[in-house]
Amino acid sequence: MISGRELYVEMKHSFDFTPVIETALREKKSLTKQEALERMDAFLQWFSLIPQASKEKPLQMLGSVDPLWHAFVLNTKLYRDFCQKFAGEFIDHDPLDPFKSDLPKKEYATFTLALLEKEFGTDLKPVLRDLSQNVTWKNWRANGASFPKWQPPECGQRLRI
Repeated sequence: MISGRELYVEMKHSFDFTPVIETALREKKSLTKQEALERMDAFLQWFSLIPQASKEKPLQMLGSVDPLWHAFVLNTKLYRDFCQKFAGEFIDHDPLDPFKSDLPKKEYATFTLALLEKEFGTDLKPVLRDLSQNVTWKNWRANGASFPKWQPPECGQRLRI
């Protein structure tokens, strides 16, 4: 299995994320270009750990990188191509999907941070380290779906976030 760090490097160099950065700057006026670039990089670190998530331990999206995810989704072709390459399917973004968990969001955020720190160590983007930030309602419900490099999802299986 490829590591999260290796997957992150491949993600980072496989696409031009300029449209995502420009969209983020337009949508979130308080964001500087440098902050948008750093948060995009942090989002890719987070996304690279999806293969390590499970239904019992989903990854928690953190508020610091959520605006970049939104900007990415708005660039539908780029996002669709990215998802196809790294997830084998389009990953839906459903912000109204209820958080179905017996554990508080903060606990999932702590689990997510532990995975990130284990994988990236001192290379972890600082914006991902602060758990006092607003933690969003999004979580990964792996439901057995995985990346094609490890095991392709069954036909018709969808991964919703």
